[in-house]
Amino acid sequence: MNKKLSIVLIIMLLASAAHGFEVKSIDAGMAFAWRFNAKLDSSPGGKQPSIVLLSPGVAVNIDFDEAPDGVYFRPGAWLTWVPEEIHKGVARSSSQERAGHMKIFGFISELHFGYVFKIKKFDIGFQGGPSVHIRIPAGRAKNSTAKSSEFWRAYYGKAQFIHLGINSWMAVPLEDMDFVFGINCMLPISNLWSGAQLAHGMQIALTGALRFQLKGI
Repeated sequence: MNKKLSIVLIIMLLASAAHGFEVKSIDAGMAFAWRFNAKLDSSPGGKQPSIVLLSPGVAVNIDFDEAPDGVYFRPGAWLTWVPEEIHKGVARSSSQERAGHMKIFGFISELHFGYVFKIKKFDIGFQGGPSVHIRIPAGRAKNSTAKSSEFWRAYYGKAQFIHLGINSWMAVPLEDMDFVFGINCMLPISNLWSGAQLAHGMQIALTGALRFQLKGI
């Protein structure tokens, strides 16, 4: 009886939460990012240059009440396409001239909660939460000696896909939409157990997007 009551209560709570939120808008834009490669060891190949990348992405803005400011949920996704290599079990960005590289398709999923402030006509938001970086070895050059099994083992055997994300942004109203610009920081939590420096793989990005309002559609 207690088990059935618990299930009913959980269903009621989920239904109440679903009834309380509203999908207000969708952001579509680009991120210009810098990804840091730390020195992994003292060998000649222990340090590789950091890279810059351009990533398209979308995000959904979910509100929990009708107030212009307050707590919000902003799940988002970004796509990446960069060469990477595995150095002593740690993934890092690479150049296409490196023999051990593979081209990696990446999908970054952000599950962030935040708080938005309304200042005159502008919305200013601060958010944070887990970011999951799914990476798939998708191809290699003819000169590459890389084995895809090494990448799968590094990405998922050592859980190098778990990141912490922090983001701040400002929305500027336009005629029929908003322009949203901000800064995003993503840090692999797996550095705590993979043996890499804490800042290895850190990604800092400038973001720009158009925000399309959904209310009333």
